[in-house]
Amino acid sequence: MWGVALLTLVGLLWASANAEALHALPSFVKGLFIPELPMPRPWDRGLATADRSAFRSRFPHLRKLLSSRSVWFF
Repeated sequence: MWGVALLTLVGLLWASANAEALHALPSFVKGLFIPELPMPRPWDRGLATADRSAFRSRFPHLRKLLSSRSVWFF
């Protein structure tokens, strides 16, 4: 198991070590730790509702679970 994990990690690092990815790395790391303020696009609650409705129509068998108040993230 450790061998598979290590091989996967090495493969991901090898695949990411190209010129384009390495050139974008500093701005990517900066974006992880230092957010751009003000945010480029404000939060639109209407989009979240549309996504939730699309999810419910796509997975109708989960409708009862998603309608319960215990699942707050949907």
